[in-house]
Amino acid sequence: MSITILKGITEAEKKIEDTAEKSRKTAEQMINNAEISSNNSIEKKKKDIKEKNRENIEKLKKQFEEKKKKNLEEAKKTAADIKKNADKESKKAIDYVYAEFLKMIKENA
Repeated sequence: MSITILKGITEAEKKIEDTAEKSRKTAEQMINNAEISSNNSIEKKKKDIKEKNRENIEKLKKQFEEKKKKNLEEAKKTAADIKKNADKESKKAIDYVYAEFLKMIKENA
């Protein structure tokens, strides 16, 4: 009878050890799965952030090019206006010099 009780105790201990080992393996698997899931989430976030940054950079480049083009057009317009005004002033100066020249010729004639 005591042998039967000892066998029962031994079998119960074995079942407890087996259950503990199975629980340990299950816990390790859950930890591994959690780590993998966490790493996947981190990688996805990194990828999303890189994509968003790339889109922002492209947007900023486009805005920069548009502003640069606009500023260049404004500079060309300003240069054309300056040239036009300079031509007018130059013509006025030539007309003035010519008029003075004609006055001098009339006075000396």
